[in-house]
Amino acid sequence: MEQDRLGTNQTLDLVKSVLPDGARRILEVGAGSGALTRVLCAEGFQVHAIDHSPDAVGLAREKGTEMELADITAFQARQAYDAVVYSMSAHHVTPLALAMEKSAGALSAGGFLILEEYAVEDVDDKTARWFYDTLALLDALGAPLGENDLLSNLGEPLSVWQEDHSSHGEHHFNGGAEILREAEKQFSIVHVERGPYFYRYLTPRARQIDSPVDLGARLLALETTLIEHGRIEPIGLRVVGRRR
Repeated sequence: MEQDRLGTNQTLDLVKSVLPDGARRILEVGAGSGALTRVLCAEGFQVHAIDHSPDAVGLAREKGTEMELADITAFQARQAYDAVVYSMSAHHVTPLALAMEKSAGALSAGGFLILEEYAVEDVDDKTARWFYDTLALLDALGAPLGENDLLSNLGEPLSVWQEDHSSHGEHHFNGGAEILREAEKQFSIVHVERGPYFYRYLTPRARQIDSPVDLGARLLALETTLIEHGRIEPIGLRVVGRRR
């Protein structure tokens, strides 16, 4: 499911807040179907988008987005970029250490790493329970869940989360702490922020519900409030670093 514009706009705001005037050249890693790429280009950024999935690249190209089929761990930069952006893609990259090394090498002097992720390992029982209960509620309101989501709600929430987000087969999950640790080896970290994440996953499903209110905005506000009151964990992770 393509990332909802709400999440894309949050990433756009982060990029614009980090990059100084005149810094327009961006390498986007793991660009998926190109949702963020299109928004960045519309804002005047020069984006070189890459993804290692032929299906994702094909979908992006169908939507009119230029994208290169490439894996960051084998990527050969043909220019120096002002920023390398990872938007919810670093948790699948392997080997992560090589990806960070390649990212640093693709940047101009003083260039930025801008990374948004979620720390899968920081989900506790109350957070997992809220997430799966919210999925079930959206299903009851008319946003059908996928088969995996329906099965997930039958087990203990935390166990289900851990099973769904463990490394197995072709699916690899880097934890938030691991991502930050590898980024620190290649970049001078200037900003780390924890906050909401689940709204990015829930909002595209909520959009299927006929509602007079913006359910995506409500989900973001609700998750933020629950975090502020200690009801759930802030698993969203934002990291900004500069090439040394």
